Amino acid sequence: ESYRERRNHRRYGGRQREEGIEGVKVKIPTFKGTCDPEVYHEWEKKVEQVFACYNYNEEKKIKLAYLEFEGYALVWWNQVRSDVERMRRPLINTWQDMKRVLRETFESSYYGRDLHNKLQRLIQGNKSVDEYYQEMEISLIRAQIEESQEATMARFLHGLNREIQDIVELHHYASLEDLIHQAIKVEQQLKRKQIYKKSPYGSLT
Repeated sequence: ESYRERRNHRRYGGRQREEGIEGVKVKIPTFKGTCDPEVYHEWEKKVEQVFACYNYNEEKKIKLAYLEFEGYALVWWNQVRSDVERMRRPLINTWQDMKRVLRETFESSYYGRDLHNKLQRLIQGNKSVDEYYQEMEISLIRAQIEESQEATMARFLHGLNREIQDIVELHHYASLEDLIHQAIKVEQQLKRKQIYKKSPYGSLT
C-alpha cells in the first residue's frame, strides 16, 4: 500500500464509506457566480463528486447543476439559454458542454498561468511536510501537469525547508512515497531534538 493510498484511506475512511453511499442524499452546492476562478473550480469539482455517486444522464446533470445557480450565475445561465434558443450559441447537450461555457465565463484565461507560477514558487515554509506535499499535489492536478515521478521528486525536494532537505539528500529513496516518508521522519526527528533542547534536561552538559 502506497503512502498516497494510506493517506486517502485515513482521510476518507476507506471502502466502508464508499460502500455506504447508497441511500445517502448528496446535494449539489450553490453557485452564485464569481470572478474568483478558485471558487468556481472548487464548485465544479464538488459537482463532479456528486455526479460520480449517481448514474445520471447528461440532461439531468445539466438540470441539477443549474438548479443550484443563484444571483449572477442564474442571470448568466438564463442569457446562455436564450442565446442557444436564438442559435447564437451551440447546443448544450452534455455536462462537458456546460463546463466549457462555465469555464469561459468563470475561469480566467490567466488561471492556468497563475497555477504554474504558484507551483514554481511553492516552498514548505511554515507548513508540515505532509501539508506541503498535499498543496503541491493539488496544484499539479489543478494545473493539469503530467510529469515523471523523478520530476515531481525533484520539485518536492527543492521546496523542502533547507534543514530537512540537507538530511533527506543523504538517504536513499527509490520512489516519491519513499522520499515523502524520509522527509516526514526527518521532520519528526528535528522536532524531537528541538523539544529536548528546550527541556531542562536537554540543557545539561
